[in-house]
Amino acid sequence: MTATRFISMLREAEPRRAGRIATIAPLVAISIALILSTAILLFTPYLSSAVLNAPQIAPYLRLAIPLLVLGAFQESAQGILSGLEAFRALAQASALAGLFQAFGMIWGAVQGGLTGCLVGFVSGTALGAIVTGWVLARQVRWHRLPLGLEGSIREIQQLWRFALPAVMVGGVVMLANWWGGVLLMRSPNGSEQMGVFTAANQWRMAILYVPSLVATAGLPVLTTLWKGGGAEYVRVIQLKILIGFATSSLVALPVMLASNLIFAGYGKAFVGDAAVLVLLSAAAILASTSNMVGQSIVGEGRMWIGLGVNVAWAVCLIGSATMLIPTLGALGLAWANLISFIVYVFMLGIHFHFTCRREQGRRSKCLQN
Repeated sequence: MTATRFISMLREAEPRRAGRIATIAPLVAISIALILSTAILLFTPYLSSAVLNAPQIAPYLRLAIPLLVLGAFQESAQGILSGLEAFRALAQASALAGLFQAFGMIWGAVQGGLTGCLVGFVSGTALGAIVTGWVLARQVRWHRLPLGLEGSIREIQQLWRFALPAVMVGGVVMLANWWGGVLLMRSPNGSEQMGVFTAANQWRMAILYVPSLVATAGLPVLTTLWKGGGAEYVRVIQLKILIGFATSSLVALPVMLASNLIFAGYGKAFVGDAAVLVLLSAAAILASTSNMVGQSIVGEGRMWIGLGVNVAWAVCLIGSATMLIPTLGALGLAWANLISFIVYVFMLGIHFHFTCRREQGRRSKCLQN
């Protein structure tokens, strides 16, 4: 988010600063990921045994650690491409990365079960990161963005005012989802229930795929329009909300209708749990619609407001999960997700209402002047 917002603001007016940010962003992301990876590696026995109550998954946690570093690089590179508004190149790189991951996981699962699936996932992600890096290098050259670290300390100090709450937002979301998974793993038949939830969550991620691309592509546009403000800025947010709702619904509604058939394809153990998929699909519609408003918070640089909204969402998710998972298992965590996103939509709706009033006031002042 930091790379996208500031590169889109500075790439024409101050290309040297934009180049420094394009250099700093991947380095900082990879550094943080390395620290987290080291911590997970050191505490794998504790995480698997004491926290997740599943000591048998310790080897798989270690196998998955490279995903943190590879994912950090890939996400930061995609943020830079978005800031450069290189959307065609971003779409091509994302599509190839997704194909590599899918092929790697399928091939690995066939060849070596869970271990093979993880190895294939890591290998596919590595190939995707290489492709994304190559695409990024080409776009940086094409846009004549001067890379370098000169003055980077001063740049980091300024960026941190935005990046600190942005990092905290990511941490809150990650912690809430992780703790929900911990509660599910600790519930009766936790491993089986986690399998059900993970299967349904894969479909939720598929529903969110196109809306997330639209949101990413729209962030530089919102950042530019916000400088001028007024009715045009509000209209773009409204259009993004409509696109988010429409694109997610077009995928989610058929998935909800075919939920029994989809889960039957996973095997007999999944029959009867289709309600989990229905609830997560409904949550995906709410998430993709409200995230379009969330992008305006990022574009305006109001990340402390974004942090507050996400903290409220996380509290609602964890609270609901704590009450519902012991009796409902995966279905309880799905209900917790839906409830928390209803609260999330309500809070962002309030923010959008005040945004509309503020922009109307700015337009009136401009007309008077």
